[in-house]
Amino acid sequence: MTMDREKENALRMLEGCVCRLSVTDEMEEAYRMYYFMTVWATQILNHTLHRIEEQNKQKEQEEGGETHVRRTKRKRQC
Repeated sequence: MTMDREKENALRMLEGCVCRLSVTDEMEEAYRMYYFMTVWATQILNHTLHRIEEQNKQKEQEEGGETHVRRTKRKRQC
């Protein structure tokens, strides 16, 4: 399964948990849906972080491997 497909699946599952949580009449199911919401949200987070890391690697390669650090002047406190 590709990364995009996994992320789409996690998004659908998260949405399903939210829907089920909003209509359940049972405490146990409400807690179970909340738990699974955190599981699916964590998967989405991991996919997003991976995408960001890949974008940063690509930018570094395009810039010739140089890392640019922006420095700002700080006011001197006496």
